[in-house]
Amino acid sequence: DPPLGSVCSEEYPASCVNKCTLDGQRASPCPYECFVDTGVCYNYCDGYFGDGTVAYSNENSPGYDVYVPECAARIATQAAAAYVADAFTSNLRDPPIVRR
Repeated sequence: DPPLGSVCSEEYPASCVNKCTLDGQRASPCPYECFVDTGVCYNYCDGYFGDGTVAYSNENSPGYDVYVPECAARIATQAAAAYVADAFTSNLRDPPIVRR
């Protein structure tokens, strides 16, 4: 627990009502959603179906007959980022060996 009389800050996040943004003092550190009472990050698409145990994906979306544009966009963004990350590790980026 924070000391009595402490105000919401990085040093005393327990004094904040919104632990994600420290009551508006900063942007949320989470890429998607954040539980304001704990400051824990989450992605609601990870538990979109069933009782919160089935993630939204391109594979299971047709089975539930549901299309959620925001979750689909997140999947596309993550896939694109993975392709770019793979490109930077590819040996195809190495310059060719030139022999004289």
